[in-house]
Amino acid sequence: MNGFAVKFSCSYPTLLIRHRDQPGVIAALSAALQEEGLNIGGLSLSRMERQGEALAVVELDAPVQAGLMERIGRMPHVLQTDYMDLNDDRGNDDELPDAEGTE
Repeated sequence: MNGFAVKFSCSYPTLLIRHRDQPGVIAALSAALQEEGLNIGGLSLSRMERQGEALAVVELDAPVQAGLMERIGRMPHVLQTDYMDLNDDRGNDDELPDAEGTE
């Protein structure tokens, strides 16, 4: 996906977080999810190079609320946030690739 090698099932609500490869980004993301009571069911990370751009794909056990997406988007080193939930009629999945999310 956009040059990143990632895999995800599309069976669960999924966050796609493009960020700089820096210490603490995943810890801050995990803490924000924990504070919202969201459990991580799957996590895939890929980066272009050390200290370069990276992509975190996070599958969750429950849907995400809009306020959390805004909060994640304001975190240091986060460049872009996307969310999809193929089980949600509101859906944001019209611009995303096939289920396996290949390179």
